[in-house]
Amino acid sequence: MKRLLVPTDFSECALYAAKVAVSLARKTGAQLHFFHKVFTHEYYDYFSKEEQKKFLSEAQIMEKVRVQYDGFLGQLDIIGLDIVKEYSDGLTESQILKYSNKNEIDFIVMGTPGTSGLDEWAIGSTTQKIVRKATCPVIAVKYVPASFEFKNIVFLSNYDIDALEPFQKVCDFAKVFDSKIHLLNIDTPAYFTEVPFVIKKSMDGFQKLYKGEIQQHRIEAWGVEGGLKKFLKQNEVDLVVIPSRKKSVLRHLFFNSLAEGIVNHLDIPVMTIKF
Repeated sequence: MKRLLVPTDFSECALYAAKVAVSLARKTGAQLHFFHKVFTHEYYDYFSKEEQKKFLSEAQIMEKVRVQYDGFLGQLDIIGLDIVKEYSDGLTESQILKYSNKNEIDFIVMGTPGTSGLDEWAIGSTTQKIVRKATCPVIAVKYVPASFEFKNIVFLSNYDIDALEPFQKVCDFAKVFDSKIHLLNIDTPAYFTEVPFVIKKSMDGFQKLYKGEIQQHRIEAWGVEGGLKKFLKQNEVDLVVIPSRKKSVLRHLFFNSLAEGIVNHLDIPVMTIKF
C-alpha cells in the first residue's frame, strides 16, 4: 500500500474518512493524497463587472480552498505523514477516477453519506459512483470507527475462482493489522450459491491462503444484506469486504447493486474490490 486517496468536500463525513485514511497511512507508511472538487465559472472573464460580483474569481476560489484545506487538515494528526493536496474542476466522479488512475492510487477512502449544496459536492452519491467504477479498492466510511485496527474483517463471497484475486488483496491488508478474517457465505435464492459441500470445499481453499487467524461462516437468509446484518449483530466486526464483479453483465449488476446497498446501509467501514 503506497498511495491512499481521500476525496473531500470538507464535510463531517469526509473528515471521518480522512481519520481512517490517516490511521492507514501511519500503519503502512503510504503517501496520503487529498482531492477536492472546485467550481469555477468558465465564462467569468467574459462577464461584466456587475455580473462578476455574483461569482467568486478563480483567485478567490483558490484562496477559499486553501483556507478550507488548512481547517480540514488541522483536525487531523498528519505530522510526519507524506501529504499531497490537490484540487480540480470538472465532473467530480470522473476527476476522482482520473486522478486515481494517473497517480496509481492503491486505496480510495471516502465518506458516505455527505452533504450537498452550492458550496459542496454531494460526496454521498459520489461515493456510490466511485464504488461502481473505481478499479482500485474503495473503503467507504460513514462514522469514525471504534477501532482503527481492523482486527476482525468479514469477507463476503460465493467463493468461486474469480474471487481469489480480491481475497488475496484482503489477505495483504489483513496482514498489516494482524486481523482475523471471517469467511462469510450467505445462502439465499438469489446469491448464485452452490450446494453446501461445494461451497465448503471452495471456502477451505480460500482459508489456506491466509496464514493468520481465519474462520468460516455459512448462514441462510432471505437476502444477502439481511443475512449480513444478522451476522454483524452476533459478531464483533471492524470492516466488511464486498467483492464487486466487473465481468458478466448479470452478475456485474447484481454484485454492484449489492455492494452499493451495503455501503449505504452499514455503519461500519465497507471495502469494495473489483474482480
